[in-house]
Amino acid sequence: QGAWLEILKGLEACGPVLALTRNASTVHEKTGVYQNVSATGPVGLALSEAIDLRLFFMHWHAGFAVSEPANDPAKPPSQSLQFFNAHGTAVHKVFVREETDRAAFDALVARFAQPGAGYVFTPTPVPESPRADAEIDAAGLEAAWAVMQDTHEFFGLLRKFGVERQQSFRLTEGRFAHRLGQNAVHRLLDEAAMDGTPIMVFVDSVGCIQIHSGPVKRIEPLQMGGAQWINVLDPGFNLHLCEDMVAHVWVVEKPTADGVVTSVEAFDGRGELMAMFFGVRNLSEEFLPPHLAYLQSFFRRRPMNALLPFSVLGASAVLVWMVLGATDPAATQAQVVGTALVGTMLAMAIVEHLLLVAPIPSTALWRWALRGQAPAPAVNLESHDDLLRAR
Repeated sequence: QGAWLEILKGLEACGPVLALTRNASTVHEKTGVYQNVSATGPVGLALSEAIDLRLFFMHWHAGFAVSEPANDPAKPPSQSLQFFNAHGTAVHKVFVREETDRAAFDALVARFAQPGAGYVFTPTPVPESPRADAEIDAAGLEAAWAVMQDTHEFFGLLRKFGVERQQSFRLTEGRFAHRLGQNAVHRLLDEAAMDGTPIMVFVDSVGCIQIHSGPVKRIEPLQMGGAQWINVLDPGFNLHLCEDMVAHVWVVEKPTADGVVTSVEAFDGRGELMAMFFGVRNLSEEFLPPHLAYLQSFFRRRPMNALLPFSVLGASAVLVWMVLGATDPAATQAQVVGTALVGTMLAMAIVEHLLLVAPIPSTALWRWALRGQAPAPAVNLESHDDLLRAR
Protein backbone atom coordinates (compact mmCIF):
# COMPACT_ATOMS: atom_id res chain seq x y z
CA GLN A 1 0.00 0.00 0.00
CA GLY A 2 1.27 3.45 -0.90
CA ALA A 3 4.92 2.62 -1.65
CA TRP A 4 4.22 2.42 -5.37
CA LEU A 5 7.65 3.61 -6.47
CA GLU A 6 9.47 1.12 -4.26
CA ILE A 7 7.25 -1.72 -5.44
CA LEU A 8 8.01 -0.97 -9.08
CA LYS A 9 11.73 -0.65 -8.32
CA GLY A 10 11.60 -4.07 -6.64
CA LEU A 11 10.29 -5.66 -9.84
CA GLU A 12 13.74 -5.43 -11.44
CA ALA A 13 14.90 -8.40 -9.35
CA CYS A 14 12.01 -10.46 -10.73
CA GLY A 15 13.35 -10.39 -14.28
CA PRO A 16 11.02 -10.31 -17.29
CA VAL A 17 7.37 -9.62 -16.51
CA LEU A 18 4.39 -8.41 -18.55
CA ALA A 19 3.40 -4.76 -18.07
CA LEU A 20 -0.21 -4.01 -18.95
CA THR A 21 -1.87 -0.61 -19.24
CA ARG A 22 -5.36 -0.22 -20.61
CA ASN A 23 -8.36 2.03 -20.94
CA ALA A 24 -11.94 1.20 -21.88
CA SER A 25 -11.09 0.43 -25.51
CA THR A 26 -7.39 -0.39 -25.80
CA VAL A 27 -4.96 -2.79 -24.08
CA HIS A 28 -1.18 -2.28 -24.29
CA GLU A 29 1.12 -5.14 -23.19
CA LYS A 30 4.91 -5.14 -23.06
CA THR A 31 7.20 -7.90 -21.77
CA GLY A 32 10.52 -6.86 -20.25
CA VAL A 33 12.38 -5.86 -17.13
CA TYR A 34 11.48 -2.85 -14.98
CA GLN A 35 14.64 -0.74 -14.85
CA ASN A 36 15.59 2.87 -14.16
CA VAL A 37 12.40 3.51 -12.20
CA SER A 38 12.43 6.97 -10.64
CA ALA A 39 10.13 9.77 -9.61
CA THR A 40 10.12 13.47 -8.84
CA GLY A 41 7.20 14.08 -6.54
CA PRO A 42 4.12 12.27 -7.85
CA VAL A 43 5.45 11.92 -11.43
CA GLY A 44 7.56 8.89 -12.25
CA LEU A 45 9.34 7.13 -15.09
CA ALA A 46 10.36 3.59 -15.94
CA LEU A 47 12.88 3.42 -18.76
CA SER A 48 14.28 0.18 -20.10
CA GLU A 49 14.67 -1.32 -23.54
CA ALA A 50 11.16 -2.77 -23.36
CA ILE A 51 9.32 -1.20 -20.40
CA ASP A 52 8.74 2.50 -21.04
CA LEU A 53 6.24 4.14 -18.67
CA ARG A 54 5.14 7.58 -17.51
CA LEU A 55 3.70 7.22 -14.04
CA PHE A 56 1.26 9.61 -12.34
CA PHE A 57 1.16 8.37 -8.77
CA MET A 58 -1.37 11.00 -7.69
CA HIS A 59 -3.93 8.74 -9.40
CA TRP A 60 -2.75 5.50 -7.71
CA HIS A 61 -5.00 4.59 -4.79
CA ALA A 62 -4.93 0.83 -4.21
CA GLY A 63 -2.77 -2.16 -5.04
CA PHE A 64 -3.43 -5.89 -4.87
CA ALA A 65 -1.35 -9.03 -5.31
CA VAL A 66 -3.60 -11.43 -7.21
CA SER A 67 -3.19 -15.19 -7.58
CA GLU A 68 -5.56 -17.19 -9.80
CA PRO A 69 -5.47 -20.95 -10.52
CA ALA A 70 -4.28 -21.86 -14.00
CA ASN A 71 -6.63 -23.65 -16.38
CA ASP A 72 -4.12 -26.49 -16.44
CA PRO A 73 -3.74 -27.87 -12.88
CA ALA A 74 -0.19 -28.93 -13.73
CA LYS A 75 0.84 -25.29 -14.26
CA PRO A 76 1.58 -22.73 -11.53
CA PRO A 77 -1.09 -20.14 -10.71
CA SER A 78 -1.32 -16.84 -12.58
CA GLN A 79 0.20 -14.12 -10.39
CA SER A 80 -0.02 -10.38 -10.83
CA LEU A 81 0.16 -6.99 -9.18
CA GLN A 82 -2.83 -4.80 -9.98
CA PHE A 83 -3.12 -1.09 -9.20
CA PHE A 84 -6.29 1.03 -9.21
CA ASN A 85 -7.38 4.63 -8.81
CA ALA A 86 -9.81 5.87 -6.18
CA HIS A 87 -12.77 4.97 -8.40
CA GLY A 88 -11.76 1.34 -8.94
CA THR A 89 -10.40 1.81 -12.46
CA ALA A 90 -7.19 -0.10 -13.20
CA VAL A 91 -4.20 2.17 -13.81
CA HIS A 92 -1.51 -0.51 -14.30
CA LYS A 93 -0.97 -4.27 -13.96
CA VAL A 94 2.11 -6.50 -13.84
CA PHE A 95 1.87 -10.23 -14.66
CA VAL A 96 4.32 -13.03 -13.97
CA ARG A 97 5.62 -14.81 -17.09
CA GLU A 98 7.45 -18.11 -17.54
CA GLU A 99 10.80 -16.30 -17.40
CA THR A 100 9.93 -14.45 -14.17
CA ASP A 101 11.77 -15.30 -10.96
CA ARG A 102 8.72 -16.36 -8.93
CA ALA A 103 10.69 -16.56 -5.68
CA ALA A 104 11.75 -12.91 -6.08
CA PHE A 105 8.16 -11.97 -6.97
CA ASP A 106 6.79 -13.75 -3.88
CA ALA A 107 9.40 -12.01 -1.73
CA LEU A 108 8.37 -8.64 -3.16
CA VAL A 109 4.71 -9.35 -2.38
CA ALA A 110 5.57 -10.44 1.17
CA ARG A 111 7.66 -7.31 1.70
CA PHE A 112 4.86 -4.89 0.86
CA ALA A 113 1.77 -6.92 1.83
CA GLN A 114 -0.74 -5.20 4.13
CA PRO A 115 -3.69 -7.59 4.50
CA GLY A 116 -5.55 -5.09 6.64
CA ALA A 117 -5.45 -2.26 4.13
CA GLY A 118 -8.99 -0.93 4.09
CA TYR A 119 -9.32 0.58 0.66
CA VAL A 120 -12.35 2.79 0.14
CA PHE A 121 -13.46 3.51 -3.42
CA THR A 122 -15.76 6.29 -4.57
CA PRO A 123 -17.98 6.52 -7.69
CA THR A 124 -16.44 8.00 -10.80
CA PRO A 125 -17.55 11.64 -11.02
CA VAL A 126 -19.55 12.74 -14.03
CA PRO A 127 -17.17 14.57 -16.40
CA GLU A 128 -17.83 18.23 -17.02
CA SER A 129 -19.34 19.12 -20.37
CA PRO A 130 -17.04 21.09 -22.67
CA ARG A 131 -17.80 24.73 -23.21
CA ALA A 132 -19.59 25.66 -26.41
CA ASP A 133 -17.29 26.36 -29.35
CA ALA A 134 -18.68 29.88 -29.59
CA GLU A 135 -17.40 30.62 -26.06
CA ILE A 136 -13.79 29.75 -26.96
CA ASP A 137 -11.31 32.34 -28.21
CA ALA A 138 -10.53 30.30 -31.32
CA ALA A 139 -8.27 32.95 -32.85
CA GLY A 140 -6.26 33.24 -29.64
CA LEU A 141 -6.02 29.45 -29.38
CA GLU A 142 -4.69 29.15 -32.92
CA ALA A 143 -2.19 31.99 -32.39
CA ALA A 144 -0.88 30.45 -29.16
CA TRP A 145 -0.69 27.01 -30.80
CA ALA A 146 1.42 28.45 -33.64
CA VAL A 147 4.13 29.69 -31.27
CA MET A 148 4.49 26.57 -29.10
CA GLN A 149 8.12 25.68 -28.49
CA ASP A 150 7.55 22.35 -26.74
CA THR A 151 4.78 19.74 -26.97
CA HIS A 152 4.42 19.88 -23.18
CA GLU A 153 3.02 23.38 -23.53
CA PHE A 154 -0.09 21.85 -25.07
CA PHE A 155 -1.87 21.04 -21.79
CA GLY A 156 -1.21 24.53 -20.49
CA LEU A 157 -2.66 25.89 -23.71
CA LEU A 158 -5.84 23.81 -23.24
CA ARG A 159 -6.22 25.07 -19.66
CA LYS A 160 -5.55 28.67 -20.63
CA PHE A 161 -8.34 28.71 -23.20
CA GLY A 162 -10.67 26.35 -21.30
CA VAL A 163 -10.92 24.02 -24.27
CA GLU A 164 -11.30 20.23 -24.42
CA ARG A 165 -8.71 18.24 -26.41
CA GLN A 166 -10.83 17.24 -29.41
CA GLN A 167 -12.55 20.60 -29.30
CA SER A 168 -9.16 22.24 -29.81
CA PHE A 169 -8.67 20.05 -32.89
CA ARG A 170 -12.00 21.14 -34.33
CA LEU A 171 -11.22 24.81 -33.72
CA THR A 172 -7.83 24.57 -35.45
CA GLU A 173 -8.94 22.09 -38.12
CA GLY A 174 -7.23 22.63 -41.45
CA ARG A 175 -4.12 24.19 -39.94
CA PHE A 176 -2.97 22.03 -37.01
CA ALA A 177 -5.50 19.18 -37.06
CA HIS A 178 -6.99 17.08 -39.85
CA ARG A 179 -9.68 14.40 -39.70
CA LEU A 180 -9.07 10.83 -40.81
CA GLY A 181 -11.46 7.96 -41.43
CA GLN A 182 -12.44 5.56 -38.67
CA ASN A 183 -10.31 2.84 -40.28
CA ALA A 184 -7.16 4.99 -40.09
CA VAL A 185 -5.65 3.10 -37.13
CA HIS A 186 -6.04 -0.24 -38.91
CA ARG A 187 -4.44 1.20 -42.05
CA LEU A 188 -1.64 2.84 -40.07
CA LEU A 189 -0.69 -0.44 -38.37
CA ASP A 190 -0.93 -2.41 -41.64
CA GLU A 191 1.28 0.04 -43.51
CA ALA A 192 3.81 0.31 -40.67
CA ALA A 193 4.09 -3.49 -40.63
CA MET A 194 4.36 -3.71 -44.42
CA ASP A 195 7.02 -0.98 -44.67
CA GLY A 196 8.91 -1.96 -41.51
CA THR A 197 8.50 1.59 -40.21
CA PRO A 198 9.17 1.85 -36.47
CA ILE A 199 6.42 3.66 -34.58
CA MET A 200 5.62 4.76 -31.05
CA VAL A 201 2.32 3.57 -29.55
CA PHE A 202 0.98 5.37 -26.46
CA VAL A 203 -1.91 4.10 -24.32
CA ASP A 204 -3.06 6.11 -21.30
CA SER A 205 -4.96 4.84 -18.26
CA VAL A 206 -4.83 8.28 -16.57
CA GLY A 207 -2.43 6.90 -13.92
CA CYS A 208 0.06 5.51 -16.42
CA ILE A 209 1.13 6.02 -20.03
CA GLN A 210 2.70 2.92 -21.55
CA ILE A 211 4.83 3.27 -24.67
CA HIS A 212 6.03 0.93 -27.38
CA SER A 213 8.87 2.15 -29.59
CA GLY A 214 9.85 0.02 -32.56
CA PRO A 215 8.44 -1.94 -35.47
CA VAL A 216 5.14 -3.81 -35.52
CA LYS A 217 4.95 -6.98 -37.58
CA ARG A 218 1.95 -9.25 -37.04
CA ILE A 219 -1.32 -7.33 -37.41
CA GLU A 220 -4.40 -9.49 -36.87
CA PRO A 221 -8.08 -8.46 -36.99
CA LEU A 222 -10.35 -10.48 -34.71
CA GLN A 223 -14.10 -10.72 -34.18
CA MET A 224 -14.71 -11.50 -30.51
CA GLY A 225 -17.75 -11.11 -28.31
CA GLY A 226 -19.61 -9.32 -31.07
CA ALA A 227 -16.88 -6.67 -31.36
CA GLN A 228 -14.21 -6.11 -34.00
CA TRP A 229 -10.63 -5.82 -32.67
CA ILE A 230 -7.37 -4.95 -34.36
CA ASN A 231 -4.39 -6.62 -32.70
CA VAL A 232 -0.62 -6.41 -32.77
CA LEU A 233 0.68 -9.87 -31.80
CA ASP A 234 4.45 -9.55 -31.73
CA PRO A 235 6.96 -11.15 -29.35
CA GLY A 236 7.28 -8.73 -26.45
CA PHE A 237 4.50 -6.40 -27.60
CA ASN A 238 0.74 -6.90 -27.90
CA LEU A 239 -1.86 -4.25 -28.64
CA HIS A 240 -5.62 -4.87 -28.65
CA LEU A 241 -7.80 -1.98 -29.87
CA CYS A 242 -11.56 -2.25 -30.31
CA GLU A 243 -12.21 -0.87 -33.78
CA ASP A 244 -15.96 -0.66 -33.17
CA MET A 245 -15.32 1.98 -30.51
CA VAL A 246 -13.32 4.28 -32.80
CA ALA A 247 -15.42 7.39 -33.37
CA HIS A 248 -12.86 10.00 -34.43
CA VAL A 249 -9.26 9.92 -35.65
CA TRP A 250 -7.11 13.02 -36.08
CA VAL A 251 -3.70 13.90 -37.45
CA VAL A 252 -2.34 16.56 -35.09
CA GLU A 253 0.65 18.83 -35.62
CA LYS A 254 2.39 20.59 -32.73
CA PRO A 255 5.15 23.12 -33.48
CA THR A 256 8.29 22.89 -31.35
CA ALA A 257 11.69 24.55 -31.33
CA ASP A 258 13.06 21.41 -33.01
CA GLY A 259 10.38 21.02 -35.68
CA VAL A 260 6.79 19.90 -35.99
CA VAL A 261 5.71 16.84 -33.98
CA THR A 262 2.96 14.91 -35.77
CA SER A 263 0.69 12.34 -34.13
CA VAL A 264 -2.35 10.25 -35.00
CA GLU A 265 -4.88 10.23 -32.16
CA ALA A 266 -7.94 7.98 -31.90
CA PHE A 267 -10.99 8.77 -29.73
CA ASP A 268 -14.05 6.77 -28.74
CA GLY A 269 -17.66 7.96 -28.84
CA ARG A 270 -17.40 9.48 -25.34
CA GLY A 271 -14.46 11.60 -26.43
CA GLU A 272 -11.93 9.51 -24.48
CA LEU A 273 -8.47 9.12 -25.95
CA MET A 274 -7.92 5.51 -27.06
CA ALA A 275 -4.33 5.59 -28.31
CA MET A 276 -1.75 7.89 -29.87
CA PHE A 277 0.76 7.00 -32.58
CA PHE A 278 4.03 8.76 -33.43
CA GLY A 279 7.05 8.05 -35.56
CA VAL A 280 10.14 6.94 -33.66
CA ARG A 281 12.48 9.88 -33.21
CA ASN A 282 15.73 10.00 -35.13
CA LEU A 283 17.38 13.13 -33.78
CA SER A 284 20.88 14.15 -32.75
CA GLU A 285 20.32 14.41 -29.01
CA GLU A 286 23.40 16.58 -28.53
CA PHE A 287 21.37 19.45 -29.97
CA LEU A 288 18.70 19.18 -27.27
CA PRO A 289 18.63 22.13 -24.86
CA PRO A 290 18.78 21.27 -21.13
CA HIS A 291 15.03 21.50 -20.58
CA LEU A 292 14.51 18.81 -23.26
CA ALA A 293 17.33 16.51 -22.13
CA TYR A 294 14.81 13.95 -20.84
CA LEU A 295 13.90 13.19 -24.48
CA GLN A 296 17.09 11.15 -24.71
CA SER A 297 15.22 8.47 -22.74
CA PHE A 298 13.16 7.81 -25.88
CA PHE A 299 16.15 7.12 -28.13
CA ARG A 300 17.10 3.55 -28.94
CA ARG A 301 20.67 2.51 -29.80
CA ARG A 302 21.24 -0.79 -31.54
CA PRO A 303 24.32 -2.50 -33.02
CA MET A 304 25.20 -2.50 -36.71
CA ASN A 305 23.22 -4.91 -38.85
CA ALA A 306 25.30 -7.98 -39.81
CA LEU A 307 24.24 -7.50 -43.44
CA LEU A 308 25.96 -4.10 -43.75
CA PRO A 309 29.54 -5.32 -44.49
CA PHE A 310 28.25 -7.59 -47.25
CA SER A 311 26.09 -4.88 -48.81
CA VAL A 312 29.00 -2.38 -48.73
CA LEU A 313 31.38 -4.91 -50.28
CA GLY A 314 28.86 -5.81 -52.97
CA ALA A 315 28.17 -2.16 -53.77
CA SER A 316 31.91 -1.46 -53.88
CA ALA A 317 32.43 -4.31 -56.36
CA VAL A 318 29.66 -2.90 -58.56
CA LEU A 319 31.27 0.55 -58.32
CA VAL A 320 34.64 -0.81 -59.46
CA TRP A 321 32.94 -2.55 -62.39
CA MET A 322 31.23 0.72 -63.36
CA VAL A 323 34.48 2.69 -63.17
CA LEU A 324 36.19 0.15 -65.44
CA GLY A 325 33.27 0.36 -67.85
CA ALA A 326 33.34 4.16 -67.92
CA THR A 327 37.07 4.20 -68.62
CA ASP A 328 36.86 1.56 -71.35
CA PRO A 329 38.12 3.16 -74.63
CA ALA A 330 35.34 1.33 -76.48
CA ALA A 331 32.59 2.98 -74.40
CA THR A 332 30.39 5.54 -76.14
CA GLN A 333 29.99 9.06 -74.77
CA ALA A 334 26.44 8.25 -73.59
CA GLN A 335 27.69 5.16 -71.76
CA VAL A 336 30.47 7.10 -70.08
CA VAL A 337 28.12 9.87 -68.89
CA GLY A 338 25.41 7.47 -67.72
CA THR A 339 27.83 5.17 -65.92
CA ALA A 340 29.58 8.14 -64.28
CA LEU A 341 26.32 9.57 -62.94
CA VAL A 342 25.07 6.27 -61.54
CA GLY A 343 28.52 5.42 -60.19
CA THR A 344 28.76 8.78 -58.41
CA MET A 345 25.42 8.20 -56.66
CA LEU A 346 26.48 4.69 -55.69
CA ALA A 347 29.78 6.00 -54.29
CA MET A 348 27.90 8.58 -52.21
CA ALA A 349 25.59 5.87 -50.87
CA ILE A 350 28.56 3.74 -49.82
CA VAL A 351 30.22 6.67 -48.03
CA GLU A 352 26.92 7.57 -46.33
CA HIS A 353 26.45 4.06 -44.95
CA LEU A 354 30.02 3.94 -43.69
CA LEU A 355 29.59 7.30 -41.93
CA LEU A 356 26.39 6.09 -40.26
CA VAL A 357 28.30 3.35 -38.42
CA ALA A 358 31.65 5.09 -38.05
CA PRO A 359 32.51 6.15 -34.45
CA ILE A 360 32.39 9.79 -35.47
CA PRO A 361 29.81 12.16 -33.92
CA SER A 362 27.55 13.23 -36.78
CA THR A 363 26.80 16.44 -34.89
CA ALA A 364 30.36 17.75 -35.21
CA LEU A 365 29.45 19.55 -38.42
CA TRP A 366 26.69 21.52 -36.68
CA ARG A 367 28.08 22.03 -33.18
CA TRP A 368 29.20 25.56 -34.09
CA ALA A 369 25.55 26.60 -34.13
CA LEU A 370 25.25 25.87 -30.39
CA ARG A 371 27.98 28.31 -29.39
CA GLY A 372 26.75 31.08 -27.20
CA GLN A 373 23.36 29.45 -26.68
CA ALA A 374 21.90 30.59 -23.37
CA PRO A 375 21.09 27.72 -21.00
CA ALA A 376 17.39 27.08 -20.56
CA PRO A 377 15.88 26.76 -17.07
CA ALA A 378 15.58 23.23 -15.75
CA VAL A 379 12.14 21.65 -15.70
CA ASN A 380 10.74 20.68 -12.30
CA LEU A 381 8.66 17.54 -12.84
CA GLU A 382 6.81 18.02 -9.58
CA SER A 383 5.50 21.41 -10.67
CA HIS A 384 4.00 19.94 -13.86
CA ASP A 385 1.19 17.60 -12.92
CA ASP A 386 0.75 16.47 -16.50
CA LEU A 387 4.32 16.62 -17.75
CA LEU A 388 5.01 14.07 -20.52
CA ARG A 389 1.28 13.73 -21.07
CA ALA A 390 0.71 16.49 -23.64
CA ARG A 391 2.57 14.79 -26.50
